[in-house]
Amino acid sequence: MSRAKKTGLMPVGNDIKHDEHTLRIVKRLKAGLTGEVYEGYLLKEDESQIHVAIKAMKTLEFPAARQLFMQESETLAFLMHLEEEANREQGLSLKIAPVYYGRGEHEGNPYLVMEFIEGQEILDLLKTSEGGKFSESQAITAAWHL
Repeated sequence: MSRAKKTGLMPVGNDIKHDEHTLRIVKRLKAGLTGEVYEGYLLKEDESQIHVAIKAMKTLEFPAARQLFMQESETLAFLMHLEEEANREQGLSLKIAPVYYGRGEHEGNPYLVMEFIEGQEILDLLKTSEGGKFSESQAITAAWHL
């Protein structure tokens, strides 16, 4: 992959090593106070690609922030385990969290790799909602997906 200018925490347009695979960073989707979200692909040995979201955390001044970020990765792994167990034992097709592909660190910034899920942003959904606000059931559904 060609070398591109770094814009943000992750090298957009470049590949980095993630576990035993290559992680291709395609574009930065959003940036916020504590981190950035990127779109990319996890390249497998058999040349298949998995469409992924990469959530990178900015280096912050308080140590608890990094600990909370790492706990998020543990929560994703636990939810994925629960899904697999319930599906296997009860013959279900339960989906409660994105597929989690692990965590890593790039230039001192931790990141999580998970399944890319297409969707709309909450602000865009609010703009199209009647009166610019959600009904109670819409609010509960949106909160559940956060």
